[in-house]
Amino acid sequence: MQAVLSCPQCQRVLAQTDGGFSCPGCQRLYPIIDGIPSFVGEGGSEDAFDPGFFALLEHAEAHHFWFIGRREIILDALKRHVPDLSGKRMLEIGCGNGNILRYLQNRTELQLTGCDLFMEGLQFCRNQVDIPLYQIDATLLPFHNCFDIIGIFDVLEHIEPALLDNVLDDLQRVTADVGVFTVHTGRAAKVLPDGRNAHLIQQPPAWWLPKFLERFELANFNRVVMGFMVVVERKRG
Repeated sequence: MQAVLSCPQCQRVLAQTDGGFSCPGCQRLYPIIDGIPSFVGEGGSEDAFDPGFFALLEHAEAHHFWFIGRREIILDALKRHVPDLSGKRMLEIGCGNGNILRYLQNRTELQLTGCDLFMEGLQFCRNQVDIPLYQIDATLLPFHNCFDIIGIFDVLEHIEPALLDNVLDDLQRVTADVGVFTVHTGRAAKVLPDGRNAHLIQQPPAWWLPKFLERFELANFNRVVMGFMVVVERKRG
């Protein structure tokens, strides 16, 4: 399933060209880079990862108890809150090297789409799963149509605090039915070049929950190692 793409800046539906996508409204052009549509602007991502990092991450995700447990919990939440996963459209925002997408593809009949800020991760992900992939900025999602399920796993804590409400508003816009979100509430091992911890938001569940409840119905809340998971549903009426 190919998503209907919209301009991240003005929300007009994009037209596909030989070299990428063009916006009929603001005239912006979005290229296809190495086979992956890119919507992050001319500068790309602010940081880049050594491609070898994703091979190391793949090894850790295959063997470390935390990663193994996280993907099992995610699948269990999906099965409990979406009884029939067959054919449902799911977008993972911040898919990294594709570990969760591959796990879900091997165990469900979900129609999966992945997106991430880092092209290096998407290029690695492409070798794991044969699904639509997009380079995006989570603060400006380029999707016009809604997905049945949105997954965003240990990503929200990396968002600039001043932009978090915009990101949550966009999640509300693109979620047709169910969202499954995990949030790490502690510090990250990585430090950014400006000296800040990579987890720009380090807040307890009580800080996060009102933000989710403002935009969604809360279906489930669970504490997990180093954070929590929520399953939310689109508000009706």
